[in-house]
Amino acid sequence: MFGRHQVVKRWLNEGAMTSIIAAGTGTQGSALNELNNPMGIFVDLNSDLYVADNKNNRIQLFKSGQSIAITVAGDGSSQETISLLHPTGVVLDRDGYLFIVDSGNNRIVGSGLDGFRCLVGCDAEGSESTQLLDPFTLNFDQFGNLFVTDVGDRRIQKYSFYENSYVPYQLTMNSQIYSRDCNEEMYYYEVIQMKVFMSGNYIIRSNGTRDTYVSIYKNNFNPLNSSENLLRENDENPINIQLNYPIKLTSQSPTFDRDSQRADFYYEVFQFNIITNGSYVLWSESQMGTFGYIYKDNFDPNQPLKNKLFEHSGMCNEGQFKLIVDLQVDVKYILVVTTFYPNVTGNLSIIVSGPKNPQVLRQRQLLRPHQHSPAQWHRSIFIG
Repeated sequence: MFGRHQVVKRWLNEGAMTSIIAAGTGTQGSALNELNNPMGIFVDLNSDLYVADNKNNRIQLFKSGQSIAITVAGDGSSQETISLLHPTGVVLDRDGYLFIVDSGNNRIVGSGLDGFRCLVGCDAEGSESTQLLDPFTLNFDQFGNLFVTDVGDRRIQKYSFYENSYVPYQLTMNSQIYSRDCNEEMYYYEVIQMKVFMSGNYIIRSNGTRDTYVSIYKNNFNPLNSSENLLRENDENPINIQLNYPIKLTSQSPTFDRDSQRADFYYEVFQFNIITNGSYVLWSESQMGTFGYIYKDNFDPNQPLKNKLFEHSGMCNEGQFKLIVDLQVDVKYILVVTTFYPNVTGNLSIIVSGPKNPQVLRQRQLLRPHQHSPAQWHRSIFIG
Protein backbone atom coordinates (compact mmCIF):
# COMPACT_ATOMS: atom_id res chain seq x y z
CA MET A 1 0.00 0.00 0.00
CA PHE A 2 2.14 2.77 -1.44
CA GLY A 3 0.38 5.80 0.04
CA ARG A 4 -0.18 4.22 3.46
CA HIS A 5 3.48 3.25 3.85
CA GLN A 6 2.77 -0.35 4.78
CA VAL A 7 2.39 -3.87 3.38
CA VAL A 8 -0.70 -5.91 4.25
CA LYS A 9 -1.60 -9.56 3.71
CA ARG A 10 -4.90 -11.37 3.32
CA TRP A 11 -5.80 -15.05 3.58
CA LEU A 12 -7.47 -16.17 0.36
CA ASN A 13 -9.52 -18.90 2.08
CA GLU A 14 -11.28 -16.42 4.36
CA GLY A 15 -14.53 -15.00 3.08
CA ALA A 16 -14.09 -11.66 4.88
CA MET A 17 -10.66 -11.02 3.32
CA THR A 18 -9.42 -9.34 6.50
CA SER A 19 -6.22 -7.31 6.04
CA ILE A 20 -3.31 -7.93 8.39
CA ILE A 21 -0.34 -5.57 8.55
CA ALA A 22 2.80 -7.40 7.43
CA ALA A 23 5.24 -4.46 7.43
CA GLY A 24 5.22 -0.76 8.20
CA THR A 25 3.34 1.33 10.74
CA GLY A 26 1.06 3.30 8.43
CA THR A 27 3.20 6.40 8.92
CA GLN A 28 6.08 7.25 6.63
CA GLY A 29 9.51 7.08 8.20
CA SER A 30 12.98 5.61 7.99
CA ALA A 31 13.15 3.58 11.20
CA LEU A 32 13.55 -0.17 10.85
CA ASN A 33 9.84 -0.73 11.53
CA GLU A 34 8.77 2.02 9.09
CA LEU A 35 8.47 2.41 5.32
CA ASN A 36 8.28 5.38 2.97
CA ASN A 37 6.23 4.66 -0.16
CA PRO A 38 6.91 0.90 -0.44
CA MET A 39 6.58 -0.52 -3.93
CA GLY A 40 7.68 -4.02 -5.05
CA ILE A 41 7.62 -6.95 -2.62
CA PHE A 42 8.83 -10.54 -2.67
CA VAL A 43 7.98 -13.42 -0.30
CA ASP A 44 10.40 -16.36 -0.19
CA LEU A 45 9.78 -19.99 0.75
CA ASN A 46 10.35 -19.16 4.42
CA SER A 47 7.59 -16.52 4.29
CA ASP A 48 10.21 -13.83 4.75
CA LEU A 49 9.15 -10.53 3.18
CA TYR A 50 11.43 -8.34 1.05
CA VAL A 51 10.24 -4.78 0.39
CA ALA A 52 11.54 -2.17 -2.07
CA ASP A 53 11.35 0.83 0.28
CA ASN A 54 11.20 3.40 -2.50
CA LYS A 55 11.69 6.79 -0.87
CA ASN A 56 14.14 5.42 1.71
CA ASN A 57 16.39 4.08 -1.08
CA ARG A 58 16.76 0.64 0.46
CA ILE A 59 15.59 -2.99 0.46
CA GLN A 60 14.07 -4.18 3.74
CA LEU A 61 13.86 -7.78 4.90
CA PHE A 62 11.09 -8.58 7.38
CA LYS A 63 11.59 -12.05 8.79
CA SER A 64 8.39 -14.05 9.07
CA GLY A 65 6.30 -12.69 11.95
CA GLN A 66 8.72 -9.82 12.67
CA SER A 67 7.91 -6.10 12.49
CA ILE A 68 11.52 -4.89 12.70
CA ALA A 69 13.35 -5.13 9.39
CA ILE A 70 16.92 -5.78 8.33
CA THR A 71 18.28 -3.49 5.61
CA VAL A 72 19.89 -5.83 3.08
CA ALA A 73 20.74 -3.25 0.40
CA GLY A 74 20.90 0.51 0.03
CA ASP A 75 20.89 3.25 2.64
CA GLY A 76 21.46 2.07 6.21
CA SER A 77 22.55 -1.50 5.48
CA SER A 78 24.80 -2.96 8.16
CA GLN A 79 27.26 -4.26 5.55
CA GLU A 80 28.66 -2.49 2.51
CA THR A 81 26.24 -3.32 -0.32
CA ILE A 82 25.26 -0.89 -3.08
CA SER A 83 23.66 2.54 -3.32
CA LEU A 84 20.08 2.65 -4.58
CA LEU A 85 17.84 5.44 -5.83
CA HIS A 86 14.08 4.86 -5.56
CA PRO A 87 14.02 1.05 -5.98
CA THR A 88 10.70 -0.28 -7.27
CA GLY A 89 11.12 -4.04 -7.44
CA VAL A 90 12.95 -6.91 -5.77
CA VAL A 91 13.07 -10.69 -6.33
CA LEU A 92 15.23 -13.61 -5.22
CA ASP A 93 16.52 -16.19 -7.66
CA ARG A 94 16.56 -19.91 -6.93
CA ASP A 95 19.96 -19.56 -5.23
CA GLY A 96 18.74 -16.86 -2.87
CA TYR A 97 20.49 -13.93 -4.56
CA LEU A 98 18.80 -10.53 -4.69
CA PHE A 99 17.85 -8.81 -7.94
CA ILE A 100 16.68 -5.20 -7.64
CA VAL A 101 15.08 -2.65 -9.94
CA ASP A 102 17.16 0.44 -9.12
CA SER A 103 14.67 2.61 -10.97
CA GLY A 104 16.15 6.02 -10.16
CA ASN A 105 19.45 4.90 -11.66
CA ASN A 106 17.75 3.16 -14.65
CA ARG A 107 19.43 -0.17 -13.99
CA ILE A 108 19.10 -3.69 -12.60
CA VAL A 109 21.52 -4.77 -9.88
CA GLY A 110 22.07 -8.17 -8.35
CA SER A 111 23.97 -9.85 -5.57
CA GLY A 112 26.39 -12.77 -5.86
CA LEU A 113 29.36 -14.43 -4.23
CA ASP A 114 31.38 -11.22 -4.57
CA GLY A 115 28.65 -8.83 -3.42
CA PHE A 116 26.42 -6.56 -5.48
CA ARG A 117 27.07 -5.61 -9.08
CA CYS A 118 25.27 -3.87 -11.91
CA LEU A 119 23.71 -6.21 -14.49
CA VAL A 120 21.74 -4.06 -16.95
CA GLY A 121 21.83 -0.32 -17.61
CA CYS A 122 25.30 0.10 -16.19
CA ASP A 123 26.49 2.98 -18.37
CA ALA A 124 23.59 5.34 -18.98
CA GLU A 125 19.85 5.46 -19.53
CA GLY A 126 18.55 4.93 -23.05
CA SER A 127 16.76 2.67 -25.51
CA GLU A 128 19.59 0.33 -26.54
CA SER A 129 19.28 -3.36 -25.65
CA THR A 130 21.72 -2.87 -22.77
CA GLN A 131 19.95 0.26 -21.48
CA LEU A 132 16.76 1.04 -19.57
CA LEU A 133 14.61 4.09 -18.92
CA ASP A 134 12.46 4.14 -15.77
CA PRO A 135 12.36 0.35 -15.22
CA PHE A 136 9.61 -0.66 -12.81
CA THR A 137 9.26 -4.40 -12.13
CA LEU A 138 11.21 -7.62 -12.75
CA ASN A 139 10.70 -11.36 -12.44
CA PHE A 140 12.22 -14.69 -13.44
CA ASP A 141 10.63 -17.49 -15.42
CA GLN A 142 11.21 -21.20 -14.77
CA PHE A 143 14.24 -21.21 -17.11
CA GLY A 144 16.07 -18.43 -15.28
CA ASN A 145 15.30 -15.71 -17.82
CA LEU A 146 14.85 -12.27 -16.31
CA PHE A 147 12.00 -10.05 -17.54
CA VAL A 148 12.00 -6.29 -16.89
CA THR A 149 9.19 -3.80 -17.53
CA ASP A 150 11.06 -0.93 -19.18
CA VAL A 151 8.37 1.72 -18.74
CA GLY A 152 10.19 4.72 -20.21
CA ASP A 153 10.98 2.80 -23.40
CA ARG A 154 7.49 1.22 -23.51
CA ARG A 155 8.71 -2.35 -23.74
CA ILE A 156 9.40 -5.54 -21.81
CA GLN A 157 13.01 -6.71 -21.88
CA LYS A 158 14.21 -10.29 -21.54
CA TYR A 159 17.70 -11.08 -20.25
CA SER A 160 19.37 -14.45 -19.84
CA PHE A 161 22.00 -14.92 -17.14
CA TYR A 162 23.92 -18.15 -17.25
CA GLU A 163 25.74 -19.85 -14.42
CA ASN A 164 29.43 -18.98 -14.13
CA SER A 165 28.91 -15.94 -16.35
CA TYR A 166 30.77 -13.84 -13.79
CA VAL A 167 34.42 -14.92 -13.64
CA PRO A 168 36.81 -13.14 -11.24
CA TYR A 169 40.52 -13.42 -11.94
CA GLN A 170 43.78 -11.72 -11.02
CA LEU A 171 46.84 -10.97 -13.13
CA THR A 172 50.08 -11.21 -11.16
CA MET A 173 53.79 -11.40 -11.90
CA ASN A 174 53.36 -15.18 -11.85
CA SER A 175 50.76 -15.11 -14.67
CA GLN A 176 51.70 -16.34 -18.14
CA ILE A 177 52.94 -13.78 -20.67
CA TYR A 178 52.71 -13.41 -24.44
CA SER A 179 53.63 -10.95 -27.16
CA ARG A 180 50.53 -9.27 -28.57
CA ASP A 181 50.73 -8.63 -32.33
CA CYS A 182 54.24 -10.15 -32.25
CA ASN A 183 55.78 -6.91 -31.01
CA GLU A 184 58.57 -6.70 -28.46
CA GLU A 185 56.31 -5.86 -25.51
CA MET A 186 55.10 -8.71 -23.31
CA TYR A 187 51.71 -8.85 -21.58
CA TYR A 188 50.30 -10.91 -18.72
CA TYR A 189 47.16 -12.82 -19.67
CA GLU A 190 44.48 -15.30 -18.60
CA VAL A 191 42.51 -17.67 -20.84
CA ILE A 192 38.81 -18.32 -20.15
CA GLN A 193 36.83 -20.87 -22.16
CA MET A 194 33.22 -19.96 -22.96
CA LYS A 195 30.57 -22.49 -24.00
CA VAL A 196 27.49 -20.92 -25.58
CA PHE A 197 24.20 -22.82 -25.31
CA MET A 198 22.05 -20.42 -27.31
CA SER A 199 22.77 -18.33 -30.40
CA GLY A 200 22.41 -14.59 -29.94
CA ASN A 201 24.16 -11.34 -29.11
CA TYR A 202 26.42 -11.37 -26.08
CA ILE A 203 28.21 -8.63 -24.16
CA ILE A 204 31.60 -9.37 -22.61
CA ARG A 205 32.60 -6.77 -20.07
CA SER A 206 35.65 -6.43 -17.82
CA ASN A 207 35.85 -4.42 -14.63
CA GLY A 208 39.13 -3.85 -12.86
CA THR A 209 41.71 -1.37 -11.61
CA ARG A 210 43.71 -1.53 -14.86
CA ASP A 211 42.81 -0.88 -18.48
CA THR A 212 42.13 -4.27 -20.06
CA TYR A 213 42.34 -5.77 -23.54
CA VAL A 214 40.04 -8.63 -24.50
CA SER A 215 40.35 -10.93 -27.52
CA ILE A 216 37.98 -13.70 -28.64
CA TYR A 217 39.31 -16.79 -30.42
CA LYS A 218 37.63 -19.74 -32.07
CA ASN A 219 38.61 -23.24 -30.94
CA ASN A 220 41.90 -22.34 -29.24
CA PHE A 221 44.39 -19.59 -28.42
CA ASN A 222 48.04 -19.88 -29.46
CA PRO A 223 50.19 -17.44 -27.42
CA LEU A 224 53.00 -17.86 -29.97
CA ASN A 225 50.74 -16.60 -32.76
CA SER A 226 48.14 -14.23 -31.33
CA SER A 227 46.49 -13.58 -34.72
CA GLU A 228 45.67 -17.24 -35.30
CA ASN A 229 41.91 -18.02 -34.87
CA LEU A 230 41.27 -14.43 -33.78
CA LEU A 231 37.59 -13.44 -34.14
CA ARG A 232 37.34 -10.10 -32.39
CA GLU A 233 39.33 -7.82 -30.11
CA ASN A 234 38.13 -4.88 -28.11
CA ASP A 235 40.84 -2.33 -28.82
CA GLU A 236 40.11 -1.84 -32.50
CA ASN A 237 39.15 1.69 -31.39
CA PRO A 238 41.41 2.22 -28.38
CA ILE A 239 40.84 4.96 -25.83
CA ASN A 240 42.06 8.19 -27.37
CA ILE A 241 42.00 10.97 -24.79
CA GLN A 242 41.16 14.21 -26.55
CA LEU A 243 40.61 16.47 -23.55
CA ASN A 244 41.66 16.62 -19.92
CA TYR A 245 40.29 19.77 -18.34
CA PRO A 246 40.52 20.63 -14.62
CA ILE A 247 37.72 22.61 -12.97
CA LYS A 248 36.93 23.66 -9.43
CA LEU A 249 33.52 23.81 -7.82
CA THR A 250 33.44 26.46 -5.08
CA SER A 251 30.87 28.16 -2.89
CA GLN A 252 30.70 30.83 -5.60
CA SER A 253 29.69 28.33 -8.30
CA PRO A 254 26.05 28.38 -9.41
CA THR A 255 23.65 25.88 -7.85
CA PHE A 256 20.55 24.08 -9.05
CA ASP A 257 17.96 21.56 -7.92
CA ARG A 258 19.38 18.28 -9.23
CA ASP A 259 17.10 15.78 -7.47
CA SER A 260 13.87 17.82 -7.13
CA GLN A 261 14.46 17.97 -3.39
CA ARG A 262 17.05 20.67 -2.69
CA ALA A 263 18.61 23.42 -4.80
CA ASP A 264 22.15 23.33 -3.46
CA PHE A 265 24.17 21.28 -5.93
CA TYR A 266 27.12 23.25 -7.35
CA TYR A 267 27.68 22.77 -11.08
CA GLU A 268 29.55 23.80 -14.25
CA VAL A 269 28.26 23.81 -17.83
CA PHE A 270 30.10 23.02 -21.09
CA GLN A 271 28.98 23.08 -24.71
CA PHE A 272 30.40 20.43 -27.05
CA ASN A 273 30.70 20.96 -30.80
CA ILE A 274 31.44 17.59 -32.38
CA ILE A 275 33.71 17.58 -35.42
CA THR A 276 33.46 13.85 -36.23
CA ASN A 277 30.54 11.47 -35.66
CA GLY A 278 31.36 8.59 -33.35
CA SER A 279 31.36 7.06 -29.91
CA TYR A 280 32.69 9.30 -27.14
CA VAL A 281 33.40 8.66 -23.48
CA LEU A 282 33.16 11.53 -20.99
CA TRP A 283 34.14 10.96 -17.38
CA SER A 284 35.40 12.67 -14.27
CA GLU A 285 38.33 12.07 -11.96
CA SER A 286 37.96 13.49 -8.47
CA GLN A 287 38.06 12.73 -4.76
CA MET A 288 34.36 13.62 -4.47
CA GLY A 289 31.34 11.88 -5.94
CA THR A 290 30.22 13.37 -9.24
CA PHE A 291 27.11 13.38 -11.42
CA GLY A 292 27.08 14.10 -15.16
CA TYR A 293 24.31 15.05 -17.59
CA ILE A 294 24.17 15.63 -21.33
CA TYR A 295 21.47 17.91 -22.78
CA LYS A 296 20.50 18.77 -26.33
CA ASP A 297 20.51 22.43 -27.48
CA ASN A 298 20.47 24.09 -24.04
CA PHE A 299 20.34 23.59 -20.29
CA ASP A 300 17.93 25.52 -18.07
CA PRO A 301 18.83 25.07 -14.37
CA ASN A 302 15.24 25.91 -13.47
CA GLN A 303 14.01 22.99 -15.61
CA PRO A 304 16.69 20.28 -15.24
CA LEU A 305 14.58 17.58 -16.93
CA LYS A 306 14.02 19.58 -20.12
CA ASN A 307 16.20 18.53 -23.10
CA LYS A 308 18.05 15.89 -21.06
CA LEU A 309 19.53 13.07 -23.14
CA PHE A 310 21.80 11.09 -20.82
CA GLU A 311 22.91 10.99 -17.22
CA HIS A 312 25.20 8.97 -14.98
CA SER A 313 25.45 9.13 -11.22
CA GLY A 314 28.87 7.52 -10.79
CA MET A 315 27.36 4.17 -9.83
CA CYS A 316 29.54 1.16 -10.64
CA ASN A 317 32.41 3.56 -11.38
CA GLU A 318 33.78 4.45 -7.93
CA GLY A 319 31.53 7.51 -7.63
CA GLN A 320 32.71 9.13 -10.87
CA PHE A 321 30.25 9.82 -13.66
CA LYS A 322 31.00 8.12 -16.96
CA LEU A 323 28.95 8.78 -20.09
CA ILE A 324 29.43 6.46 -23.08
CA VAL A 325 27.49 8.09 -25.90
CA ASP A 326 27.25 8.34 -29.68
CA LEU A 327 27.56 12.02 -30.66
CA GLN A 328 26.86 13.59 -34.04
CA VAL A 329 28.09 16.59 -35.97
CA ASP A 330 25.79 19.65 -36.11
CA VAL A 331 24.08 18.82 -32.81
CA LYS A 332 24.58 21.14 -29.86
CA TYR A 333 25.43 19.07 -26.79
CA ILE A 334 25.54 20.53 -23.27
CA LEU A 335 27.51 18.77 -20.51
CA VAL A 336 26.50 19.61 -16.94
CA VAL A 337 28.93 18.52 -14.23
CA THR A 338 27.79 18.50 -10.61
CA THR A 339 28.21 16.49 -7.41
CA PHE A 340 26.45 13.41 -6.07
CA TYR A 341 25.81 15.01 -2.69
CA PRO A 342 24.61 18.60 -2.04
CA ASN A 343 26.80 21.41 -0.70
CA VAL A 344 30.02 19.73 -1.81
CA THR A 345 32.91 21.69 -3.33
CA GLY A 346 36.27 20.59 -4.67
CA ASN A 347 38.48 19.91 -7.66
CA LEU A 348 37.83 17.53 -10.52
CA SER A 349 38.97 16.85 -14.07
CA ILE A 350 36.76 16.26 -17.08
CA ILE A 351 38.24 13.74 -19.50
CA VAL A 352 36.93 13.10 -23.01
CA SER A 353 37.98 10.35 -25.38
CA GLY A 354 36.75 9.79 -28.91
CA PRO A 355 37.66 9.75 -32.58
CA LYS A 356 38.30 13.50 -32.85
CA ASN A 357 39.03 16.45 -30.61
CA PRO A 358 35.71 18.30 -29.97
CA GLN A 359 35.44 22.07 -29.65
CA VAL A 360 34.36 22.91 -26.12
CA LEU A 361 32.87 26.12 -24.82
CA ARG A 362 32.65 26.70 -21.10
CA GLN A 363 29.49 28.48 -20.02
CA ARG A 364 29.79 30.45 -16.82
CA GLN A 365 26.86 31.93 -14.95
CA LEU A 366 27.36 35.30 -13.31
CA LEU A 367 24.59 34.81 -10.73
CA ARG A 368 22.51 32.02 -9.29
CA PRO A 369 19.95 30.52 -11.72
CA HIS A 370 16.89 31.90 -9.95
CA GLN A 371 18.26 35.44 -10.28
CA HIS A 372 18.40 35.68 -14.08
CA SER A 373 17.56 34.11 -17.40
CA PRO A 374 19.73 31.11 -18.33
CA ALA A 375 20.74 33.02 -21.49
CA GLN A 376 22.67 35.62 -19.48
CA TRP A 377 25.99 33.76 -19.56
CA HIS A 378 29.40 34.67 -20.84
CA ARG A 379 31.51 32.02 -22.54
CA SER A 380 35.18 31.22 -22.66
CA ILE A 381 36.32 28.97 -25.50
CA PHE A 382 38.96 26.30 -25.16
CA ILE A 383 39.97 23.38 -27.30
CA GLY A 384 41.45 20.48 -25.37
